[in-house]
Amino acid sequence: MQRMPSRRSHYSLNRVNNQHTTVAPGDTFILHSQVLYFPIRPGWLEHQFPPRPISSQDFFQDGQNFLCSTLSHSRFVIDSLEEMSQRIVHSVRQMFQVGSISDFLSLEPQHRVIPLSLSVVILDNGMHAAREDSRQTFQSSRRNQRQRSRRNQNQRQPSRRNQRQNSRVNHMSEEAIINTFLKKCTVMRESEDCCICLEELNINAECYTMPCQHVFHLPCILTWL
Repeated sequence: MQRMPSRRSHYSLNRVNNQHTTVAPGDTFILHSQVLYFPIRPGWLEHQFPPRPISSQDFFQDGQNFLCSTLSHSRFVIDSLEEMSQRIVHSVRQMFQVGSISDFLSLEPQHRVIPLSLSVVILDNGMHAAREDSRQTFQSSRRNQRQRSRRNQNQRQPSRRNQRQNSRVNHMSEEAIINTFLKKCTVMRESEDCCICLEELNINAECYTMPCQHVFHLPCILTWL
């Protein structure tokens, strides 16, 4: 039986208000970082870090150690922290189209403050993957469940609204989750499956991805989160 890890860590990186699209020597990054932990039980926990400054040249030369030092103080354990820190530095370089360090250092110096927002998401599902040979049975069960759901949609609609209203106390809103962690895309190749319900996604179908690049139906990933 192939087992999936019960904990997964992802990250989302953004320019605050998309103020800056370039970076040069002399600029300073201000890192606003947080760790969001989603356990099995309903609700989520959060660890906010104080903003930390670092010069752009120091970040590109030693950003991995800087991020490890910052995120290692999280109340929640982040799996493969060094690897994630390396990927975050690479993401920042891509965000500002920074090539080699020597080319970057040859740019005309500027003295801007560039805020960056970093969210690390830890999903603790506590679940294991089913046997591959049970996949068809699982998919059939999901289809039957959706069919029953459609038949009872009118009766359940008021209850769903009440549940959503009540859950706002302990959960992020769907809009906040989509804007923070998810990216809308279109299925471009065959044999793409939703990583939660395991159903095959049709070509040109609308789906959503997380920084891990896995694809999901929107209702599936919102329920997970």
